Amino acid sequence: MYRLTRYPGSVPNTLRAHARTSSMPLRGGMRLVKASALGIALGLSLLVTMPALVTASESSNKAVDAMFLRPLGAFRLLFGSVLMVPASVFNLAGLPFQGGEIYKESAEIFILEPYRYTFQRPLGENLEGG
Repeated sequence: MYRLTRYPGSVPNTLRAHARTSSMPLRGGMRLVKASALGIALGLSLLVTMPALVTASESSNKAVDAMFLRPLGAFRLLFGSVLMVPASVFNLAGLPFQGGEIYKESAEIFILEPYRYTFQRPLGENLEGG
């Protein structure tokens, strides 16, 4: 693949070989980061657009709900649980003014709504959420 040759006035072969091998893992890592970012973006776009795409019969609604929407809802619940921690820290500033209501609102948005959508909603019904 690479031919190590020595030309007058050029960089020694050992330095050239080191420069090539030290950058190779970084290139592979960047591909992984790009692929991961693309996968996350695709998953989130499906989470947003999937309910609008489903307008077929009841059996296909149940299939789409079981295969796509429930797993994406579980992901949304997990992601919301992770986001609840920093939201709680920021809500601490409003605690003297709004009391415990601010935590109830955050819990509703980040945890309770995704939980109800994923686990308490009947299969194939109310795909839009809400």
